[in-house]
Amino acid sequence: MRKITQKDLSGRFTITLVIIVMISVFLIYSYSNGQVRNEEDLISKTSDALEKTRFYRFEMYSNLSMMNENFQVISSEGQVDVFKNKMYQTMTLQNHSIEIVVIDDQAYYRENKGPWQTKKLEDTEKLNAILSEQRLILSNAENATMSREGDLWLLEITPKKENVMEQMQSMGIDTSGIELKSFVTRYRIDADTYHIIEIESVTNAEMNIMGLKTPVELKSTIFLSDYNKKISLDAPVT
Repeated sequence: MRKITQKDLSGRFTITLVIIVMISVFLIYSYSNGQVRNEEDLISKTSDALEKTRFYRFEMYSNLSMMNENFQVISSEGQVDVFKNKMYQTMTLQNHSIEIVVIDDQAYYRENKGPWQTKKLEDTEKLNAILSEQRLILSNAENATMSREGDLWLLEITPKKENVMEQMQSMGIDTSGIELKSFVTRYRIDADTYHIIEIESVTNAEMNIMGLKTPVELKSTIFLSDYNKKISLDAPVT
């Protein structure tokens, strides 16, 4: 795997971040014990469980494939206290690292282990927006199918391409040079607890790069753990 250059990054960074946002961190915590009979049951249980979530940890990796080469675009890990609006996250893009701590409406961040800086957040509901958006995605899921993989449920959602493009455009992204071929998200859910333990999203598209239509595949994987295990987050010393 070669290092992605700044020139390479500029041509693909926008689409990468958009998809990362679309499939960004979610988790499930369910107290219900009913049997799952169909996709609607499974979606209903996971949607209801999202509202009961308090703490979780996550790891995320995104890889881009194009021109017969693979690039790791981003890796990230962190932990969240949903109810108290607290979050810790570290991200690595190439050799660039970003560390973020959010306490209520105050954000602390630093790059490459440098000095901490602070910023006041205008919207303190941003941490919960990820979970809220995921509930919306599940409640409006199209073409959902499920199957059993040992002790796991596999829930696969394939939205309409035009709906994905509309969502990208609503974020202010210029999609004129992007032709979306397919987009699928797969949830692997513990059959006993209904905890989502893995989310895999695969996007296939053609992008206009230097005037040429280039096939691109972005694969993002999120691993979720430590459901509702209390975490301790404090503001860093600045």
